Order: sequence, then C-alpha cells, then structure tokens
Amino acid sequence: MKRNFFRIVCLIFITITFWGCNKEDSDIGLTDAIPEGSVEKELADIDLSGLNGEAKLYCDLIQTAVFATNSHKPVISSRVVNGEEVNPLREKLKEMEIWGENGNQISFFSLPEAEQAEFLSDWAVFEAAQMTEKIRIDPEVEEYIRQHNEIIVHVLGEESIGTRGINLRVKDNKAFFAKIRERMESLSESAVGQPETKGSITDKGKVPFERVRAAVAKYGRVGDFMLALPRHGAPWVFLNFAHDQFKVGHAAIIKEGVTLQSGKSDDFTWGCQIKQGVMSERLDYWSVKSYVMGVRKVSWRWKWRGFKSRLVIKKTPVSQPTRLANRAAGYEGRKYVNWSEFLTAKWAAPSRFTCTTLVWYCAKKEYGVNVSSWWSPLVSPSGLYLDESTYVRKAIR
Repeated sequence: MKRNFFRIVCLIFITITFWGCNKEDSDIGLTDAIPEGSVEKELADIDLSGLNGEAKLYCDLIQTAVFATNSHKPVISSRVVNGEEVNPLREKLKEMEIWGENGNQISFFSLPEAEQAEFLSDWAVFEAAQMTEKIRIDPEVEEYIRQHNEIIVHVLGEESIGTRGINLRVKDNKAFFAKIRERMESLSESAVGQPETKGSITDKGKVPFERVRAAVAKYGRVGDFMLALPRHGAPWVFLNFAHDQFKVGHAAIIKEGVTLQSGKSDDFTWGCQIKQGVMSERLDYWSVKSYVMGVRKVSWRWKWRGFKSRLVIKKTPVSQPTRLANRAAGYEGRKYVNWSEFLTAKWAAPSRFTCTTLVWYCAKKEYGVNVSSWWSPLVSPSGLYLDESTYVRKAIR
C-alpha cells in the first residue's frame, strides 16, 4: 500500500493526539531468551496497531526533517567537527548499511528520491516497533520521546517554509539544528543553579547487591554495557553529578566478568565521572535499577518494486564484545568534558568524555555502530537505550 511519507507534516500545525503505552505491559520482553545470532524481520511481521504513538511520531518526524533539511541529498563536502557531521540526520543516513536485492551494498544517497521516501516510510515502522518494545520494558522513556517530539514539532513549525508535502523546507539548516540543541538544553535548565546542584532528587531505585550480582553473572559479558536511566519526573539532565545515586542516568562498559562469589568492591565497569574522568567502578556501584545492554549491528535489505517495495531488517549482536572493553581501557584517566562542551560532547571525544559518549565512541570505533540520537551531538542514557543498535540483555529491578 502506498504511503504518503509527508503525512506527518500536517500534524505539525494541528493538535497532535498521542497514544500511551499500557504500563501493565512493562515486563514484556523480559525473558531469558537473549538473541545471540542474526534475526531478520519483514514489515509484515509488525503489528501496526500495537505501535506506540509517541515512538511512531518520533520516527515520522525524522522522516519529515530529512527531506525538509535536504539531508537526503549527497553533498560533496560538509561541515565536520572531529569526524562528526554537524548535520546529525545526514550522519545517521550515511552510516546505514543497506544491501540491494543483488547482494550489492548501496548508499541511501544513491537512491532516487521516490525510493528514499518509500525506504524511510518502511524504516519508520521498523524503528517505531523496536522503540515500542523498549517502552514496554521501561514505560518512563516515553516521556523522553514525548519531550523530543514536542521540540521538533515546534522547531519545524518555526524554521520551515511551506506547510505541506514536498513544499516543506527548513530555511536554514544550521539554525534549525542549533535551535534543537538549545531547546534540549533548556529542558535541563529547569533545575536552576550551578551544574553541581542539578539532579538533586531523592533516589528511589536502589536494588539489593545480591540481586545485581546474580543478574550480571548470568547475563553480563565483558564488553556489554550497564545502563541506568534518569528519573523522567525530574528535570531532563544527563550529567551524573551525584556520585553514587544515578539520579540522572549513567552508562559504563563491563570490564570484568562477574560470578556469584564476586565481592562488592571488585572491579566491574569502565565509566566516566565528572571528577575522576574515565575510571574503574566497583560492582556495588551498580546497586540500582539498571539494564545489562548489548551492542548489535543493524543492516537493511532493500527491494524496489514501486507500490510493492520491500524492506527487511537484519539485527546481529556483535561477535566480539570484549573489544568494547579493551577500547575503553585505553582511555583510562581521560577527563570529563568541560561544562561548555556538554551539549556537543561527541565532538570532544576521545580527548574528553561523558559516561555515555565513552560507550558511543568505543562502539563506533570498534564496530562502526553509531548508538546516538538522530537529532543532536548529545548522547543521553535514554538515547543509548532506545537506539536500534542496542538491545536489552537483562533488566535489573
């Protein structure tokens, strides 16, 4: 069935109805079945009626913005900061691994515009489906997505020319992406004061050490990463200023295997903290609600048949996860980013890191996987969680 890939544009200028995720479904997907091999899925395998509304809108807005900013067009040269394009949409499109029906690898930018539109229309469904599954596991991330949607809808409305279809164009890409970064920053500014005072909310996510140890011993591998999500009822802040309370989220790469005999003070993860920089963290540091996460490669197989075009997704967990830990070990002692660099923390790596950019940078260098937002050079805990190139191995509660 032909889909109008610009159908989301009209939503920018009218009242948007969002569908919620039933919190009674929050344990869906928490099984002992961990994907170890490749898994392929076709569009027909997805229950469209079950897609989370916020997730689908998020993906549709990406699709709309790609064309509104001309990010679908190849460029001879573009502004790059430390290896990263300033246009994050084009950066993500450039890194997509796409295979044609004859087994030849193709670039998204080499596709005719009509094919690009169909491809992204199908992609939006696949992406919304995997985000929906993660929302069911942790319903609080829906608020993170809603905040992003609200920002993008408003900025598109303010920075675009035209009101519908292919006539919608962003007036100035640089201003468009800068405004998005500024709006995201303003969400964190609701916690007034110096950086050290932000995120000062009561931590209610403690988990008994024994439960954490047992979960990691069974599901965690050297090179997987641990992830604690921020409390979304609090200001939207990502810096882990509270050393051991995970009030604003944290991420770290597992450096040592865990057994049921491991002690609280045993070395466990490579993390990056505001005062110490990249350092080794103890096992009991992770006695909080968290997730054992894996990294996977995502590739696409595209068959162009006009109205009957077909996109297939293939997800393959990385075969040598220890490479992530080995890469992180080489950055021990590297400093935390300066406060002025935080919103563009990607660009500071590998000289300086945040906890999340340490995971992002190591994954990109070792596996060519970009586990980060489509919208900005900020890598958040929630962004790591929702990215299609990460998957939940175990929820620890």
